[in-house]
Amino acid sequence: MKLHQALLANAAFSGTSAVLIALGYAQLRIEIPLPEVYWLLICVGLALFSGQLALMALTLIKQSSWAQAGTSLVLKFTPSVVVADVIWVMGSLILSLIFKDEVSELGFGIISAVNVCVGSLAWLQYRGFKNNKLHLQKQAQPTY
Repeated sequence: MKLHQALLANAAFSGTSAVLIALGYAQLRIEIPLPEVYWLLICVGLALFSGQLALMALTLIKQSSWAQAGTSLVLKFTPSVVVADVIWVMGSLILSLIFKDEVSELGFGIISAVNVCVGSLAWLQYRGFKNNKLHLQKQAQPTY
């Protein structure tokens, strides 16, 4: 998978998650008892993250002089996106284990499903990043 595809997939997942949380955080609070303000902060954070990822992907897709300059910036930000996804997976796993007496079985299922998706997206972004860097290095090598 190409980097822009992985970024778009993560943008779609994060944006969809933000909408689902906005619509259903009252029900989620039953399974994963976080205060309402935390659910709203997660929702807003996911929406902003989704926008950032979409902008990064569109910069890679667009073929213009502006986008070519932005490509190096996207490649500088991509590792931090992968790290953020890994932190999300590890953090939510650790917190769910610390508060295991308060999280329902369905809550653990939701957390696990989200973590599988986020972890998979992190892996795809990492692979896309590596492939993109290799492609750029090959283009930069002089041909004789």
